[in-house]
Amino acid sequence: MLLAATSLGVGGVASWLVVSHKRDDSIKVLTGHSDVLFSVIFSPDGRTVASGCMDKTIRIWDVESGSIRSTLALGEPGGGLADLNFSPDGRTIMASVGWTAGLGERAAFWDLSAGNRLGAIQLQGQHNKCAFSSDGTLLAVAGAQKTIALWDIKTRKQVGTFVGHSGNVADVAFSKNARFLASISSDNTVRLWDVASRQQVAAINDTEIGNTAAYITISPNETMVGYTMSPGGFKLWRVSSATASDIDSGVHPSASSPVFSPDSRRIACVEQSEGKCVVRIFDVETRTEVAMLYGHDNAITSLAYSPDGKTLASCSFDKTVRIWSAA
Repeated sequence: MLLAATSLGVGGVASWLVVSHKRDDSIKVLTGHSDVLFSVIFSPDGRTVASGCMDKTIRIWDVESGSIRSTLALGEPGGGLADLNFSPDGRTIMASVGWTAGLGERAAFWDLSAGNRLGAIQLQGQHNKCAFSSDGTLLAVAGAQKTIALWDIKTRKQVGTFVGHSGNVADVAFSKNARFLASISSDNTVRLWDVASRQQVAAINDTEIGNTAAYITISPNETMVGYTMSPGGFKLWRVSSATASDIDSGVHPSASSPVFSPDSRRIACVEQSEGKCVVRIFDVETRTEVAMLYGHDNAITSLAYSPDGKTLASCSFDKTVRIWSAA
């Protein structure tokens, strides 16, 4: 495969190595955004994909045809959109919006059929991550405050706080049924919390985490937590264990955006390194690679599995959304 690399500044965001190559493993390329993208997610029925972009829009794409079904505008000054989620009935979409220097400032909600914004939750302080529960009822907000705030989406009120981290909380993720919340922090810990009681139920120490960019996810069967660090690699923590193990020693330290397949048997991540921006898929039991997918020409920022686990969606600084076969 022929590769060539250059440096490029994109959309006012820190420049990244841009890769020009001939290989493209994606089955669809969705174009139309005018700036870098930060988040992508499948609808509950798997027929559409939503993408959030620094061009201040959310686009809803038809997966089968690759066409744009609708475009939702931010409708106010500010940055772009990220951390997307559909409501369980697919009628509402939620997003953290108004990014400034990569920090989410509020969570907003749109009615997809009418295209109008339903309201927003104003978030105070600096925030690294907003995570929505899959049932559309809760919002967890993590950041520099060393705590995680829990919001009720229906009432737009904060209903609790997770207290225990002693450092910046880099990322949070709900389990599929919102029973648990996982978090990763610069205090060198990964923690699992009971959402109802707000109490910690398990934790591990990992000195490789440090004060770095980190990402976390929980398996749908709630037995595993996957996390990445930059630098630091890609790890899998079986919650019954006292430590985490490397998924694959060949993963470059710039791994990010881990996501489990719906059956919890596979986990995908992004690898960004000199000369390549790829999606890698691993078998959870053997921790060996089953696929390496090329196609994006710049940093990949988000991954999502379809509800049936047969496809993956990704988005990138290259302003595209890509659909991949994950079978």
